[in-house]
Amino acid sequence: MPEHTVIIPVYNETQRISLTCDKILEFLEHQDYCFLFVNDGSTDNTLDIIMEKTKGAPADKIKYISLEKNMGKGAAVKKGVEHVETEYLCFMDGDLAYSLEQLITLFDALKNADMVIGNRTLGREDQKNIPPLRRLLGWGFNRLIRVIMRMPYNDTQAGMKGFRTEGAKKIFSKQIINGFSFDVELIFIARKLGYKVGEIPAYVQDDHTEKNSKVNLLKDPIKMFFSLFLIHYYNCKGKY
Repeated sequence: MPEHTVIIPVYNETQRISLTCDKILEFLEHQDYCFLFVNDGSTDNTLDIIMEKTKGAPADKIKYISLEKNMGKGAAVKKGVEHVETEYLCFMDGDLAYSLEQLITLFDALKNADMVIGNRTLGREDQKNIPPLRRLLGWGFNRLIRVIMRMPYNDTQAGMKGFRTEGAKKIFSKQIINGFSFDVELIFIARKLGYKVGEIPAYVQDDHTEKNSKVNLLKDPIKMFFSLFLIHYYNCKGKY
């Protein structure tokens, strides 16, 4: 039985989920992991494609959960965590912006930490496949996190984070935010609970472009900025 579960939240991913499944199946040929797809209320046939592409895979290596309606990435990952039975878990975006091979480094780092986050600024400062505007917005957002949340991280938004499952279930039980900034909330909760948070370099794959991203560079930064104050407010109210 696998000791590691990789949660893949998906929403309306018909254009790229087939390739994602192919990469996962190839990876499973030499790695004993469990991949848990969480369909976040897709209105297209994303789940049908996943089930068709992976129908021959062992039941303990490919699993599915489907939410009745779209709840947001944070809610989808939280639902996945509730179903994990392995000792370690992580979540990655459905577009596989980060290679599956990086999972090996991530899970290895969890031997010395309770939570491990990917950091795109470690090891490779200049990643040309991340557009300048997005790099600038990310830099500004993480500076705000340092000031408002008092957390010493240069990158909180990379879509690759791992946990010891026992701790993850406690962290996610306190999660409130379902949008993009749930990543920040998770780190904040982990630190508040006294968990050790480690970092590893996160390398965006060369074939991953901004066209593949669902991030709205106009609306989402505003939402994320507002959510920082929500986290601060919830903390003051004793929600965590």
